[in-house]
Amino acid sequence: MTPELMESLLWRFALDAVLFVALMITACRWWSLKHQWRRHEKFAQQGENLVRRLEELLQRVDEDIPTREMKMREMVRTLQALLEKLDEKRAGLLALLEGAGRVSGRGPSASSPAQTVSEGEGGAMDDPRYGQVTQLAEQGLSVEEISRRLDLPRGEVDLILGLDKKAGEG
Repeated sequence: MTPELMESLLWRFALDAVLFVALMITACRWWSLKHQWRRHEKFAQQGENLVRRLEELLQRVDEDIPTREMKMREMVRTLQALLEKLDEKRAGLLALLEGAGRVSGRGPSASSPAQTVSEGEGGAMDDPRYGQVTQLAEQGLSVEEISRRLDLPRGEVDLILGLDKKAGEG
């Protein structure tokens, strides 16, 4: 083998080695880009799935709002009807208590229904809180505050104050 042939083969081997290294670098870079692309595609797909699920949830919420609103309106109507019935029963009780007061001789001449109740002849009517109801109302406390302070139901406080008002008118 001649030196020129050897040099030529060496140059060819060197060029082949450079081309091989370049090819390997290109293949590695291509594989890396392909892998990154797949990851981006996967994230994009997950994002699209999430958007679809959110759109479905929003659609369900939009469909559910009128139903819930209708149910709430029905509940409000029911509560209003119950309040009307409660007012009717309260008025009936006031009338019965007023009639009972006339029959027992206390009638409209009693100083206040709260005092009449607290000075009653026994049973639950002897509760000293009943007399305090009108006193607290005269001090300017609201029905809710009187109810809280004396641990009485609001309706009971209303009833006592209503009786006191009727007695004051009579």
